Amino acid sequence: MLEDIALTRVIPQMTVISPSDSTMVKNLMEEIYHYDSYLYMRLSRNDVFDIYDENTKFHIGESYIHGIGKDITIIATGQMVSKALEAEQILKKEGIDCGVVDMYTIKPIDTKTIDKILNISKGILVCEEHSYIGGLFSAISEYVVRKNPIPIDFVAVNDTFGESGKVEELFEKYGLGIDTIIKKGKMVYDRI
Repeated sequence: MLEDIALTRVIPQMTVISPSDSTMVKNLMEEIYHYDSYLYMRLSRNDVFDIYDENTKFHIGESYIHGIGKDITIIATGQMVSKALEAEQILKKEGIDCGVVDMYTIKPIDTKTIDKILNISKGILVCEEHSYIGGLFSAISEYVVRKNPIPIDFVAVNDTFGESGKVEELFEKYGLGIDTIIKKGKMVYDRI
């Protein structure tokens, strides 16, 4: 589904999270058990790469900072985090000071981390396997435009319905691959 974050994000007082690996899911499940409100957790149907070790701690309402780049920071969620980390290494080799933030909490958005990014980075690229309408890109843009407008772009699904198929083939069809992240990262860099 490409619309679920947008649909749940608009519900008053709803918390929305999108974990990027199984360690994060396990860790957050313990918090969800004691959570005092309602919450939507988006899970992928396919296997994902392990990013974190079992000692890494996550908290609802926060994000995980892998690094904040002086040029651009890629803010990713869900399955796009592992792709963003791969793209980051390539962009760094090409001379772009780049970082990655795993924004696993989409609502409430982690404004403390976004403020850190806005104080360091000159541009932002948002990556999500969701429609760019109403998802993480919308949430980040809504905050950035009020706080400190800087160049921002997205790697997400355009305004279309999803299809069934093999996950990696669908990622490529909808432009969610590492090559697209690199291309869009360079485009943001060119605008700073």
